[in-house]
Amino acid sequence: SPPVNTWNVYGADADRISNPEIKSFLKDPSRQEMSFKGNKESRKHVHRLLEGLDVSHVTGGNNTMVIRKLYSQNRFDGDQHRREKETLGWLKAELDKLDKLRSAPEGGHESKERGTPGAGEEDESCLPLSKRARLF
Repeated sequence: SPPVNTWNVYGADADRISNPEIKSFLKDPSRQEMSFKGNKESRKHVHRLLEGLDVSHVTGGNNTMVIRKLYSQNRFDGDQHRREKETLGWLKAELDKLDKLRSAPEGGHESKERGTPGAGEEDESCLPLSKRARLF
C-alpha cells in the first residue's frame, strides 16, 4: 500500500499523459495497478508515455501490459530529507539568535567581578546553548 499523504504524487504526472485510461489510473489514489490491453504499437506508445514516471510495467500474455505504481521510497526520502534540512537550518538560526542574546552584556557589565560568590565557576546560563549539558 502507498505511504501516507501520497494522494497527489501521481497527479502531476497524469497531466502529461494523453491516454485517458492511464491518466485516470494515475490520478486515482485508490488504484495501485492497472492492465492495458493493446497491440504492439499501442503498448510501445504507452511505454514511451510512462518513461520517467514512478511506475513499473510488464507485458504478459494476451498483449496485456500491467502498470503498477511504485511509490518509490527514494522520492519520499528526498522530500523528507529536504524538509528536515530546512527545519534544522531554521532551528540552528534560532539557537544562534538565543546565543547572541545570552552573550550580550546585561546592564553594561561585561563579566562577573572577582570575589563574588561563584567566581571562577562558569555560570551555565552564560554558556551558548550548544555547550550546555542540559536541554530544555
